[in-house]
Amino acid sequence: MPFAKSGIKVLFVVLMFFCFSNAQETKYGARLGLGISSVSFDDKTNYYYNETIDGVTIEGAFGVLTPIVSVFSFHPELAFQFVAMDNEDSNDDYEDDYYYDGEERPVVTASGINLLINPLFRISFFRFFFDLGPSFNWNINSKWDVEDIDVAEVNRKFAYGFLGGFGFKFSKHWEIDGRFVFWANPYEKTADYMGASLMSTLVFSGNYWF
Repeated sequence: MPFAKSGIKVLFVVLMFFCFSNAQETKYGARLGLGISSVSFDDKTNYYYNETIDGVTIEGAFGVLTPIVSVFSFHPELAFQFVAMDNEDSNDDYEDDYYYDGEERPVVTASGINLLINPLFRISFFRFFFDLGPSFNWNINSKWDVEDIDVAEVNRKFAYGFLGGFGFKFSKHWEIDGRFVFWANPYEKTADYMGASLMSTLVFSGNYWF
């Protein structure tokens, strides 16, 4: 994993250098979005089920847009994401869970701040566009509270996945988009509670290009 992380950072620096080398055509912008997030993971205190928590997401980002050829552009961005989730819906779905004999499952709440690096590529046609590419997620800070379970640390520090988005450009400066991101975190796990996890986020944003 250390080599993979180093390689990702080097690739991002090289791609950013490409953007700045085309500075005359490059545009810089900001994005603010609101959406929903979900995390599904193995509960290591009970091997009979996976836990799911979901909630709201606020996302802010700074991005670069550099034309490559015709309708094809490189669009890297650096984003910060705040998430707040719980398993209330999951408990409603599993209140008849066989292994809990009808008892309600433990209440789980979680919040956190994530740093996202998204080296995306954009395909444009008329006023519409698609954003596609990998997404890398580093957890800066998180807080978990699990009813009746002592959670020392949820060590979900790094995850990787894929992002797909679709948007509409209103003018030279303004556009809106919707994007879906799916991350996997199979390696880093907490010792006492959380196993491998899958994360997803659906965000709708407003973008401004300077």
